[in-house]
Amino acid sequence: MKVNGISNTKVFINEQVTQKKSQNNSAPEVKDKIEISKVAKEKFQEVSRSKIERIKANIANKVYDSEDVLKKVAENILKEFNE
Repeated sequence: MKVNGISNTKVFINEQVTQKKSQNNSAPEVKDKIEISKVAKEKFQEVSRSKIERIKANIANKVYDSEDVLKKVAENILKEFNE
């Protein structure tokens, strides 16, 4: 069977990968990479700051000392132990 239309570039690239594999005697190392934009980082910092300020205000106003909050925390702890 004859196959037409194979590009020389693809063959050359495959040969390079094969050569690298045989030189290292192992598979090439593949690493994932993620980039976070400057705008996203700034937005995260803004949100984080506002959450921190809200938590500080709740602590100052003793919101977390209320019976309802303590009960919810205790219930969630029990759920974790039962699961």
